[in-house]
Amino acid sequence: MVRNGQFEVRTGKTTGYMAPIFDNQSNVNVQMARLSGTILNAMITVPLSFNGMNLQNCQTWNFVETGQLVNGQLAPHSSTPFQVNNVCASQCR
Repeated sequence: MVRNGQFEVRTGKTTGYMAPIFDNQSNVNVQMARLSGTILNAMITVPLSFNGMNLQNCQTWNFVETGQLVNGQLAPHSSTPFQVNNVCASQCR
């Protein structure tokens, strides 16, 4: 999320088309980030196993491109999240 030129990356999970449950402690390390107009490019790393999640197996990742946080939770958004199926993090290099 980008707000006032600052960005926030959070980890969480969902079991379908419903609000994600954000982790109490984010497990994202931002390696690089660049904001150009309305485009945010970022490179992040996450551990393969954290907060009960195991990324050794392939997962579907969802990226919400627009929306607001209300009381720390993702508010309803007008666009469909960008979805990437079969992300196999243990095979990324």
